[in-house]
Amino acid sequence: MMGAGEQEGVEDFHSQKAFYEAAAGPLIDQVRKWLTGRGQKFSQAAFVAIERTVELAIEALDLDLETTADPAQLAGALLDRCAQMGYVVCFRPEPHPILGRKMRACIDRKGRIIEIYQVALATLAERLPQELRNLVIPLVISHELFHALAPRCRHSELGAHLFAARVCSSPFFPGLLDAE
Repeated sequence: MMGAGEQEGVEDFHSQKAFYEAAAGPLIDQVRKWLTGRGQKFSQAAFVAIERTVELAIEALDLDLETTADPAQLAGALLDRCAQMGYVVCFRPEPHPILGRKMRACIDRKGRIIEIYQVALATLAERLPQELRNLVIPLVISHELFHALAPRCRHSELGAHLFAARVCSSPFFPGLLDAE
């Protein structure tokens, strides 16, 4: 038997699904494709919980996303927010060899450092059409910020990708860039 909050969650899922289909085209289908590629499935209830965590993180981000629609301006606002939260953001040429070359960024919550690897940014940009390449830096910064804002998120990678998509008004699910 479902409690009142659980029933509301189901209704929220349907309205959020409709939002994604209307506002971002097939974003929910892109999420399903990403999950399938990772051999994962999520129940409707789990997805609702992740979406709620994303909503709370967006509230905690405390940025007026409508006035920061330009990707360069958004990247600056996100960097400012990192500083306000006590995080230092470092752009490094390549990831530390221990981390492997597939890392695009990492966060050290204890040391309050976010490292973003330029070689990964270039690789991501190559995967995108020219008109979307300016989203790479804000997508990566917002992804890492999600980990700072929602450190206990059970499905943190899915949450971080959804958060980045929402913060950057991305027309695609950023997790799809994980290929290779």
